[in-house]
Amino acid sequence: MGVSLSGLASGMDTDSIVAALISGYNIKKDKYVKAQTKLEWKMDAWKELNTKIKNFYQKYLSDMRFSTAFNKKKSAVSGTKATVSASSSAVNGTQKLKINKLATSGYLTGGVVSKSDGKNIQGSTKLSELGVEDGSKITINAGGKEKSITVKSSSTVNEFVVALKDAGVNASFDEKNQRFFISSRVSGEAGDFSLIADNEAGAKTLRSLGLAMTTESDMENYRYYAGMTSDELKTVIETAYTKQKTAKYDPDDAATVKKLKDGLKKGIEADTKQVTKLEAENEKLDYRLAAAATYDAEYGSLSEEDRTAFMVNLNQQISALSEKEDRTEDEEAQLKRLKEKNNVYVQLSAEDADKDKYLEDLNKSKTDTVAKIEELKEGITLAEEALADDEKFRGYVDGLNDEIEAANVALNERLTDFYNTKQEMAKKYVDAYDLVHTDGVDTTSAAYKDAMALLGNTGSKNGPTRIEGKDAEIELNGATFVSNSNTFQINGLTITANDLTDENEEITITTETDSQAIYDMIKNFFKEYNTLINEMDKLYNADSARGYEPLTDEEKEALSDKEVEKWEAKIKDSLLRRDSTLDSVSSAVKMAFQSSFEINGKKYSLASFGIKTLSYFSSSDNEKSAFHIDGDKDDIYTAGNQDKLMAAIGSDPDTVATFFNKLAQNVYDTLYKKMKSSTLSSTNTVYNDKVMKREYDEYTDIIKKWEDKIDAYEAKYRKQFTAMEKALAMLNSQQSQLSGLFG
Repeated sequence: MGVSLSGLASGMDTDSIVAALISGYNIKKDKYVKAQTKLEWKMDAWKELNTKIKNFYQKYLSDMRFSTAFNKKKSAVSGTKATVSASSSAVNGTQKLKINKLATSGYLTGGVVSKSDGKNIQGSTKLSELGVEDGSKITINAGGKEKSITVKSSSTVNEFVVALKDAGVNASFDEKNQRFFISSRVSGEAGDFSLIADNEAGAKTLRSLGLAMTTESDMENYRYYAGMTSDELKTVIETAYTKQKTAKYDPDDAATVKKLKDGLKKGIEADTKQVTKLEAENEKLDYRLAAAATYDAEYGSLSEEDRTAFMVNLNQQISALSEKEDRTEDEEAQLKRLKEKNNVYVQLSAEDADKDKYLEDLNKSKTDTVAKIEELKEGITLAEEALADDEKFRGYVDGLNDEIEAANVALNERLTDFYNTKQEMAKKYVDAYDLVHTDGVDTTSAAYKDAMALLGNTGSKNGPTRIEGKDAEIELNGATFVSNSNTFQINGLTITANDLTDENEEITITTETDSQAIYDMIKNFFKEYNTLINEMDKLYNADSARGYEPLTDEEKEALSDKEVEKWEAKIKDSLLRRDSTLDSVSSAVKMAFQSSFEINGKKYSLASFGIKTLSYFSSSDNEKSAFHIDGDKDDIYTAGNQDKLMAAIGSDPDTVATFFNKLAQNVYDTLYKKMKSSTLSSTNTVYNDKVMKREYDEYTDIIKKWEDKIDAYEAKYRKQFTAMEKALAMLNSQQSQLSGLFG
């Protein structure tokens, strides 16, 4: 909109006049804005109600259509040594239970560890301070999976803990108690773990970290490797090698060739970017070397005052070039030189500056950068030649295969050395274990003490302790069951073992139909239905809001916030009043609930089970379609009546289940028809949401057209008034000139 002159010459309030002229158009626009707002509120009201209807449809009706919903069982157990719950598939009757073993998790509480200086160990403490040597190898076998780790002396306690976790166990270091804690992630024998030393350094590491405690399960691992023949060990090495070795590339395989060439192209692209980056860095180094060469003559010999003036002038030159928008290439290069000169002069003029060291570092960086650029360019050239020439590409592949072959040979050597050392170490553990457990062994001998040191001292109060992972075992009706946890899933029962039974003790488990659970399910079903149908009736029977329309912003300004809220609530509460769609849905659902069904030659309705609506005069407004259950102690209207529903569940649960299956299916089908997708509504929607959306969009278009029309008229009127003001101003000017001429 152009600038208008509001009454400067005429003295008229042109803004007010223009506002009055377009007010009629604004009123027409506001009519559509209000209609759209009211439609939006109605859409929101329907969305909220539709969500509740869909929830009832999916959560309650869907389940109650099937007989499994009524297969509710409960189990009682004698004593406290077990807890039992029953699923719908559990068999009614009495069963006998014995608990022979409880499941445990593997747990290793490490011995107290300390540094040579007596100071406390922290997570940041280096393992070298605890006596750990490089080359220490340990195998963690956790949950049946084996992983070997190499422990570095430079690693910290925290890093060692992370390595243990990565190997499949829970691990932590308690700084307060100065102990490592390691446990299996899963209880039971299969989830147990072991720490195996693969070499002398590994054995020393376990002792140094308070983790040396050899158990029977550990010895199984040691005996396995110690007892291998040379051929068996060779097979283990070959198997490990086969899993880890890298396959060579086939230069005649199209897929392999494409993969390698794509890799070369990406490598060329990456190296080219790196060369560009390094060349820019090299250019900076050249500028810095040039500046360093002129430092003494140009700056270093100046007085303090002249130095200050020099740097001020230098920074002014940098600022002038930096602020220039269209710099030439020469000016760009000059700006870079000046910036680097400033950088160098600032560094060399520092109090602790070492010019010789600075120049040495610059020259080394220059040499390294140039060498790296040449290396990258050479690699790019070779890669481009390999892409362009088949023979050179084959040579490139041959070179890769040579590298792979060398790596595989080295891998085989490492694995051979690893497993040979592992077997030697295993034999030492076996010998030590057998010596310690030999009848009549001399416990004061050096050999015994060495063996105990290797196996781990379990006699010290500050030494490590170990609980091995064990499975739980129970007997149910004479049959034995084993589990890695204390919970068993058997024929619909969930049995949790809490304590061992005595030798001749048996626990009694009694399973029967849970009548109360079935009753509560039906009660909750009607509670949800009543809440939904009462709300639908309330919305349909709402008071009229005739004469109330949404307020414009100007109208809201004239009222308080509380008055606006009350006004809008009046409209929103009445949005679905006498709504034909709402009436259709609620009536269909009510009719479905009034249905009766024949079961085994006899007709049943809800009234057959003591479920009815109250009389017209007894029920509250908008609650006349709600159902009440006779004998429901929570219902003030029917609590004193005979409880027919519970009696029916207890005496004939199959008939109750069949009736409510049929009823739920009937209501489900009724709502399904109402919620089907059509040209008017979306899937799972009972109202015409598509129609409302189209109407809302039409209002948006109409409102936009009116806003454009109002803007056009306002611009037209302002243009006319501006022209008038300019004409009057010119006339006034001419009159002033004439008055001046004639005195």
